Amino acid sequence: MTDAVVLFERESYAHSLALAVFGLEELGKSSYCYLAHKGWVNLEEFHQYMRKHDKKLEVMRSLDGIQVMRTITEDAEKKGKFITSHEMRSSPVLRRREAWWRKLSKLRMKALYVDYESMKSSPIRRREALEIIAKSRMYVLGAANTVLAAAQKPGERTHS
Repeated sequence: MTDAVVLFERESYAHSLALAVFGLEELGKSSYCYLAHKGWVNLEEFHQYMRKHDKKLEVMRSLDGIQVMRTITEDAEKKGKFITSHEMRSSPVLRRREAWWRKLSKLRMKALYVDYESMKSSPIRRREALEIIAKSRMYVLGAANTVLAAAQKPGERTHS
């Protein structure tokens, strides 16, 4: 993410956005390798998740979704409530996060490729790049925390 910030500071918004998305993809890839190492992955699907950009983002989206669901559940339990699976799936927070993850591939493509008919690149605005970089950092930390929490031994706590 540091390189994405440097590019952003130099007003290379499209490249900074694309690099932030690639960073998320690579974290998804390394997270999936870790999950495979632990035996929590279907090895028949393993190679497809290593080679496809969308699949790497899917890993990150799943880890982020677990973290969001955990937070929603903990908040409800503090209030003495039980959240059903339907309520969880229809949570506005979860739905916004899912939509954000789905748009990343399109934004990366928009940031990197030129429309050969018009010979123009798609403009990426400063605000758009800043949103992706800032959220990417947040999701990287959330996903890392989810993996660490899953890997800890019973009775241990990770530091957040």
